[in-house]
Amino acid sequence: MNYALLTLYVLVAFYLLLPGDYAPLFTDRLLDTFIASVIALLFTRIIPPIWEREQIRELLLTAIASNKNYYTYIASAFVGKTIDASQYKFYRKETYVSLANLSDAFQRMLNEPKSRQHTGEFMHPLVVGCHVLASRIATLSGYSRTNATAMADQEFNIFIEKGVQNLDAALRWLQPDAGMMRQPEARDPLNWLEPHIVYLKAELGKKDRTLNDAEANGRDAVLLQFEAVLTLTTDIRILCRQLVENEKK
Repeated sequence: MNYALLTLYVLVAFYLLLPGDYAPLFTDRLLDTFIASVIALLFTRIIPPIWEREQIRELLLTAIASNKNYYTYIASAFVGKTIDASQYKFYRKETYVSLANLSDAFQRMLNEPKSRQHTGEFMHPLVVGCHVLASRIATLSGYSRTNATAMADQEFNIFIEKGVQNLDAALRWLQPDAGMMRQPEARDPLNWLEPHIVYLKAELGKKDRTLNDAEANGRDAVLLQFEAVLTLTTDIRILCRQLVENEKK
């Protein structure tokens, strides 16, 4: 269709520039258009197009893995480790690049035929979840650069470990060869952690008495961010499982 319209455009342009007999030009152009159309049709049959659906899972894997590395590194500041600025910038850059690639691929996939797309029921919230997770980690990084020493506490380890476990499980779901498909789904860690969270808040409340108001409020804000990250990583794990199971149907 594009070749045919371009042919008409060229002929009309020539006629407007210099009216005359363009029958030979029309014949040559029509022949060229026909040959080019046949070649294009043959190559679309011989070399099928690469649909974004076939590539987006790898980009999703990369986005989740980079988020995991970013989170692990930033969260370590809240258990007493020192954050190196250059290393922090590296993890942040890797995360944002992978998220940009994932978003671009998702937008391109939406422009493809419906039959060649992943169901938006799972893929769209996964893309959004990865972006929101990165923003939560960025918020934690802000606290880590202000007064992480005063807010550090080994009790935060449970949040870090469970969040990383969720992301590891999500990555395994996206790689069926790892055997995750034959393993039973673990119980929701949020339910399991709920009594611990109540206890942790009480313990941190006692420790907050030794801090000034700004430091105490900062540690409470960090705890809220860790809870939000744990919720997000749980959602990402569940969505990855649902995405894979939906493809198996």
